[in-house]
Amino acid sequence: MLFSIATHAQAGRLKKGFEALEIHDYFKAKHVFYKSLKKDSAAAAYGLSAIYARNNNPFYSLDSALLYIKIAASTYPKLKSQKKKIRYASFKVDSLSIMKQRANIDEKCFAAAQSENTINGYNRFINKNK
Repeated sequence: MLFSIATHAQAGRLKKGFEALEIHDYFKAKHVFYKSLKKDSAAAAYGLSAIYARNNNPFYSLDSALLYIKIAASTYPKLKSQKKKIRYASFKVDSLSIMKQRANIDEKCFAAAQSENTINGYNRFINKNK
């Protein structure tokens, strides 16, 4: 019974994070996703990557966006629970959305390397991105 309540609370936490993200409440979303990172790594990391990849908030950081989408990409395939995958799908987090988010971040990183237009900038892109 106690496990069921804790699991339900965790599910509610993720929902609150994605709802906050949807209305651009980045402070609340970031706080909720960090709290959810341990138990719901894939979904929480995806949410954090979305926050860090958007340049309309004070948390914009392509390096952080890349870090968290890599976490989401590495933890999502390891999910054993189909129930969890279904729950994540309700937040539009699945293997395809993770791949799209990674491609989006890689494009932004390449644009940053192009605008820097230095050998070091391009090498940094090559070493970190696909």
